[in-house]
Amino acid sequence: AAGAHVVALVNDATSPLAETADTVIALSAGVERSVAATKSYIASLAALAALVAEWTEDDTLRRAVAGLPDALARSWALDWSGVGASLQEATNLFVIGRGLGLAVAQEAALKLKETCGLHAEAFSSAEVRHGPMAIVGSGFPIVAFATSDVIGDDVRAVAADFA
Repeated sequence: AAGAHVVALVNDATSPLAETADTVIALSAGVERSVAATKSYIASLAALAALVAEWTEDDTLRRAVAGLPDALARSWALDWSGVGASLQEATNLFVIGRGLGLAVAQEAALKLKETCGLHAEAFSSAEVRHGPMAIVGSGFPIVAFATSDVIGDDVRAVAADFA
C-alpha cells in the first residue's frame, strides 16, 4: 500500500504471499511433508546467497553457491547419531549463534521445538552472557553454530565458557 516493490521467495507459487508480491522467486523445494518446512528454509537461504552473489558480482560467493548441493550431500552423509544421543534426555537447551549464524540458531531452535518438543531458546553469543548463562549447569545442552570468521570465534569462545 505504501508503494514498495515486494519480492517474495516462496515454495508455493500459488500462495497468498506470491499473489501479493510484485516479483515471485519460486524455490521449487517440493512439497513439505512436515511442519518443520526445512527444505523451504534451506532453499530460501540458497536463493538469497545466489541473489547476493549476483548483485555483488562476487565470484567466490558464486562458486560457494554452486558447491552447495555437494556440501549438503556431504553433510547428509555424516554420522549425526552422537548429537541425537546427547540430546535424548534433554528437555531444555540453548542454541547459540552470532551474525549470520544467529538466524540459523533461531531456525534450529524452532525446528527442535517443532520436531522434538524441546524447550529450545536461541541466543546471540553476545547476549547469552548477560543472564541466560546463569541457568546453565551440568547436563544442560548447548548447540552452537559458529561461522568460519571472526564472529564464529566469539561463538566458539562462549561455547568454551559453557564447557
